[in-house]
Amino acid sequence: MMTIDTIGLSPFDLLVMFALAGAGSLLLRPKTSANQGQSTAPSAPLPAAMERLGKHSFERIARLTSVEDPERLQQIASLSSDADAVPDTHEQAGYRELGYALSALGVGLAGRLLYPPLAVLSAPLLAIIGVGRARLAYRSLSERRQLDLSAIDTLICIAILATGNFVSGALGYTIVAASSIMLSRIQTSSRRKLIDIFGQRPRTAWVRVDGVVVERPIEEVVVGIEVVVGAGEVIPVDGVVVEGQATVDQQALTGESEYVLREPGDTVLATTMVRSGRVVISAERTGSATTAGQIGEMLERTSADNLDAQLRSERLGNASVLPTLVLSGVALGIIGPSASLANLVATYGWSLRLLTPLSLYSFLTVCSRRGILIKDGRGLEDLPRVDTVVFDKTGTLTLDRLQVTDIHCFEAIPATEVLRYAAMAEQRQSHPIARAILDEAAAKGIAAEVLDDIHYELSRGIAGTLDGVEVRVGNERFMHDSGIEVPAAVHAQQQAIQEDGGGLVMVALGGRLIGGIEWRAKLRSETPALVARLRQRGLKVLIISGDREAPTRSLAHELGVDGYHAEVLPSDKSGLIEAMQADGRSVCFVGDGINDTLALRASTVSISLSGGTSAAVDTAQIILMDGSLGQLDGLFEIAARFDANMSRNFATSIIPSVICTFGAFFLHMGFVSAIVVQTTGIAVGVCNALGARQAQMDLDPEPNNSPPVASL
Repeated sequence: MMTIDTIGLSPFDLLVMFALAGAGSLLLRPKTSANQGQSTAPSAPLPAAMERLGKHSFERIARLTSVEDPERLQQIASLSSDADAVPDTHEQAGYRELGYALSALGVGLAGRLLYPPLAVLSAPLLAIIGVGRARLAYRSLSERRQLDLSAIDTLICIAILATGNFVSGALGYTIVAASSIMLSRIQTSSRRKLIDIFGQRPRTAWVRVDGVVVERPIEEVVVGIEVVVGAGEVIPVDGVVVEGQATVDQQALTGESEYVLREPGDTVLATTMVRSGRVVISAERTGSATTAGQIGEMLERTSADNLDAQLRSERLGNASVLPTLVLSGVALGIIGPSASLANLVATYGWSLRLLTPLSLYSFLTVCSRRGILIKDGRGLEDLPRVDTVVFDKTGTLTLDRLQVTDIHCFEAIPATEVLRYAAMAEQRQSHPIARAILDEAAAKGIAAEVLDDIHYELSRGIAGTLDGVEVRVGNERFMHDSGIEVPAAVHAQQQAIQEDGGGLVMVALGGRLIGGIEWRAKLRSETPALVARLRQRGLKVLIISGDREAPTRSLAHELGVDGYHAEVLPSDKSGLIEAMQADGRSVCFVGDGINDTLALRASTVSISLSGGTSAAVDTAQIILMDGSLGQLDGLFEIAARFDANMSRNFATSIIPSVICTFGAFFLHMGFVSAIVVQTTGIAVGVCNALGARQAQMDLDPEPNNSPPVASL
């Protein structure tokens, strides 16, 4: 009869092995199912049978150990746009490997407990697993000229077969295969949930055809068709309301917490939800062409990209292969085959390579639920190393619409009359100052007809007549060139306004200066508090603007930033960013205009606002979907937590490997014990990688009243 020494197992290995095997036998007892016998005959009977066995066994283990409850996964899949997708090839291969490993374990245990020669029958099953790993190792060696982790897997299988460790090897492969499937399923479901936060849409839609409302599959909804959406339903298309009114919840798409009223002529977006009312929508974009669909595709590309951290993880994993082989060879020569196997298992690269993307998906989901779109995952990875935040001024720190702040009267004429004359002149103009004057007139209920004989001079002013009387609205130079006297007191007042960051539009009637309209750029309400929080984080905050020196300096002083650059050309913005980075600073640039594109490209991390120019949105790595700066400080917090999470991933991968190596050389740790230690490390790593849930709770302590969305 075989002894413990001849099979290479320590007493502790045997204790652990039989405890796990006993638990596994209870978990894997046959279950009567109403669906048994309904599957069709596979084209490849043995692999298909192994896959079914592995899948059935994994489902039972998952259900009893609460590892991603299969019923919950199925519910998530039913919501997903990829609900009908079958498991990917990696997951199918994992199920087959689990089936082979379980079969080998069962045969090996039968040989150990009943009839020893039976144990040998597990060898062919283990060899099949080894052949699969050997193919991966050969492909890596032939195509990339490097040894990767599959080479270690192949050697482990050869060592198991050579030393007769059939039972312990089968148990090890069972644990590894189950862990691999678990990680694959979590990663897949996380990716789907991430994309579906912006990409979910119903499977059917109610459409109006010849006055009759009928239900149609979403694939049959085309541009131009009328879609009817009632309370509690998700809008399936981008379009324009043509009938009815409703309050719409856009939080899942834009991050807005307040419901918005939508009436005929208003635009609505797919994946937003009607909270009350009923609307008929003329579809303008459907399917992947919708805003939500495009965002989903962006997230798909982001989640598929190789992050620098992920590439580093793979490089570290592959770099561990040679030292692992050397240590294993030393252990084989000094201690024996069991210690050699334990050293082969001790490699840290496999878990690190899998945990890195898992953390990425988890934190991308947190960002998405907060209305932050990460187009390039490297932006989230690099943000914790940023030490300088540079803002564009107009449209970013301030709103792109100006506002009238005061009306000055230089003669005995009411302020409303000064505003009315200015509105008459600007009635058909679209520049920012004209819009501010017209908005103020509309707010005060002032009706202004259009002047006759209008004459416009670019960047100076506009002139026209009202009942034969000339009306002029423009800057001081425009007035001087028209022979209209500007008193010294008015000139001084204008200078003071400009020094304070505003401007003055002068209004003349019949050759006399009667008043002026004072305007300013409206500061975003969240800007002062945001700048203060960023500086509390130890970040240097700067402003770069193409605007004049005086308003830029005034805003910089008001916000208390560390510095500013005014009257900067678009091409020079990027030069300033590059100069900062050449001085050793890591720069995050926040801008929203087409003139910010070069600076966005030059910065370490680039952020834009939803609603900015398409050039800026296309260039930036990160988009704040609610169109404000309110989420920027929270984004820095999420990035810091992501960085800490990645560090813990590294620790949970390295520490078990160190324990296994030390244990193999000094504590007589064997193969099974090493497998248990490594699997425990993976379990801890998974919990850490999914720790973004706690980040979400900490950042959003108040209950969210938005509709439930699949989340991590």
